[in-house]
Formats: sequence, structure tokens, C-alpha cells
Amino acid sequence: NIDAGVTATFETDVEAAWKELNLLSRDTGLRDITPALLNGWTAGSVRIRRIGNYVDIELFNLSGAAATSATMLDMTALTGFAPSVNNESALFRDSVGGTGYFRVGPTTFTCPIGYVAPGSTLRMMRWRCSAAKPTVLPGTPVAG
Repeated sequence: NIDAGVTATFETDVEAAWKELNLLSRDTGLRDITPALLNGWTAGSVRIRRIGNYVDIELFNLSGAAATSATMLDMTALTGFAPSVNNESALFRDSVGGTGYFRVGPTTFTCPIGYVAPGSTLRMMRWRCSAAKPTVLPGTPVAG
């Protein structure tokens, strides 16, 4: 005799495990892409992560003091991470009291030239990404 309650519980547990595994397989993990900064932009770190159809980016101590262009990242080089339309962050202040914002689109990630993060500042942004899941991950994995 098979207890229907036990069978149903087992099937539910297996289904839940497969859903969890599917979610994990869609997670790129946190990737350090600091070396991908362009045009004189510098940062303590730039990290990106895609989970499903959402991309998060973290920029720590970003500086455009020596920037020669507003473009800090080439999104065409970050295959599977770019949005299909332009996205803008909320306004934020820089080290001298000015304001700025990030703009990320299908080809570039930009910020006003000369922006310098005040003190030890972490800026984060999230956008939807409908591009195919990346087959080659950018940068290097971040432990932990």
C-alpha cells in the first residue's frame, strides 16, 4: 500500500527542489567587472549580477575625475546583461554637492563626466533584461 499523503508530499518537495535549482541556474553570481571601466573612469569595484530577468550593478567609490567621456561601460561587451531600453537611476549627489544620475541602455552605461562619489559610497542600480541568458560571463566571480 502507498500512502497518498506521503506520495503527494514527496512530489511537492521534488517540484520545489527543481524550482529552486532552476532559479539558481539563472543566477550568474556576483561578477567583478572593474577592469571593464572605460574612458578614464575608476572605482574601488564594479560588480554585476543577473538573476532571471533582472540585472543589479554595484559601483563602489566611482570617480569620473579623469573621465574623457560620460560612457563608463560598453554594454555590448556585457552580453546578456544590457537592457533593451534606456533606464535612469534616481538623482544622487556627488562629492561637491552637484547631482547626477546613471543611464544604462542597450549599448552604454553613462554618468556625467567629473562625477566623484562622496566618501566611501556604494551606488546600486537594477534593470530588467530580456536578452538571452549569457553563455560567457564577464569579469571574475566574487567569493562569498
